[in-house]
Amino acid sequence: MPSSLTHSFTRTFAALLILFGICSISWAQSTPPPGVACVVSAGNRNAPLAPDGSYTVFGIPGNLGAIRARVSCSDGSVGQSAAGFTNPFQPATIELGPIVFGAITPVPVAINLSAPQRRLTTGQTGQLTVRAVGANGVQTDVTPRSEGTVYAISNDLMATVSENGLVTIFPLFASASSSRVVASATNEGSVSGTYMFILGPRGKLTGTVSRADGSTAVAGAQVSVLRLQPFEQGGSAVTDDC
Repeated sequence: MPSSLTHSFTRTFAALLILFGICSISWAQSTPPPGVACVVSAGNRNAPLAPDGSYTVFGIPGNLGAIRARVSCSDGSVGQSAAGFTNPFQPATIELGPIVFGAITPVPVAINLSAPQRRLTTGQTGQLTVRAVGANGVQTDVTPRSEGTVYAISNDLMATVSENGLVTIFPLFASASSSRVVASATNEGSVSGTYMFILGPRGKLTGTVSRADGSTAVAGAQVSVLRLQPFEQGGSAVTDDC
């Protein structure tokens, strides 16, 4: 093929890759058990694991985020690679690394997000914890990016979220204001979850719960503060004997 046509074809093919966000994944040093057939799965696509340990899976969507290659063999042995990350704006070959045989992390069916505190204000931080739920109900901590989790924040004018799930409220957020910000996490491009932080100042309410006579204090009463719009519980306490 003439050089000019070769260059034209290359540019056209690259443009198609960028348009559709298609990637491939590969590695060349994942030796399978001798004499068995192994299949590599990633992003709902499959490819054989060659006898020399190499594999290439084509047609991986560029918008999956985190991705991991899993291998199953005809003798029942399994293995997996470390997590890698796709980029819809820069389709390319993603080298996930060698397959490590002996164990496999199940593809999660759901994830749960939590944080030590839901209420934050100006300049404060909150660390998310993300647990992936397997089909058998077992939960695994997948908070770090290295475990295939990617994060996003609903309003990047008020807060940021790091690649390992640390949410930081901007110092410019007005300390007397009240708002909400939602952090989301997606594990291995398949399951997602959200966690809502309540932003704003916190105060203190005091008072006495009395019987109908208006003078006898009631100990052990559950007192809750409710917000009506949106409806939510702002806090609770139990009265003492004073």
